[in-house]
Amino acid sequence: MVVYSDGSKGKDSNNAGAGWVGYWDTSKTKIFCGHTKLPNHEVFDAEARVALLGLQAALKDPKAQHSINLYICSDNLEAVQQLQSQPTGSSQSVFKQFQEAAQTWPSCPRAPGIQPGKVQVKWVPGHTGIEGNEAADKEAKLGCHAPLELPAPPASIAAAKWAAHRVHWQAFAQYWMDKAPKRYKDLKIGLERRPPELSYPKQRWAASLLPGAAMETLQSTMSASNMKTPD
Repeated sequence: MVVYSDGSKGKDSNNAGAGWVGYWDTSKTKIFCGHTKLPNHEVFDAEARVALLGLQAALKDPKAQHSINLYICSDNLEAVQQLQSQPTGSSQSVFKQFQEAAQTWPSCPRAPGIQPGKVQVKWVPGHTGIEGNEAADKEAKLGCHAPLELPAPPASIAAAKWAAHRVHWQAFAQYWMDKAPKRYKDLKIGLERRPPELSYPKQRWAASLLPGAAMETLQSTMSASNMKTPD
């Protein structure tokens, strides 16, 4: 049995989505799938949670009695490593729950002649056309917009840290608007993390900084290299 799992998160949202899809044998017959919304979770946390949910779905599926090994496939390398080792950082408890649940797979009831196997976690490249991975990705995106299932899992450490950082930044931005020196306000100097001038093409910067002769040399070099010259 093979289970593909994936996590997703929309822009400007505190909600992550988890999606999983199970396949039977080499025939790639889909036997189950699911998704769920995870409020106050980051994508990495969703990857941890969905691996556990996919494993739990496999343990309950009738095909488990005809399966030797169970393969959990994820395109998140860090999550794959944490699922197989001593977890650290965010979602530690979820990774440990997965490891504990994985140990129960060999003791699942088996049909006559079927030997007990083990749970193996595998990394697969994402967005490369692998059917199961693409299906899990779609389920994860559905999870981002799915109704919230109660009781909702507690907020992850990573999400809580990000929320605290966001609140702190908003408070500081408001303080700056109120307390910034007048000369800063007159020059419209704010707290932009990326000043607009850094968005200019590098060639435009060169055109504004280099003297005429140096600019002609740069243009000749770039033309010879089939690079775009500054406007």
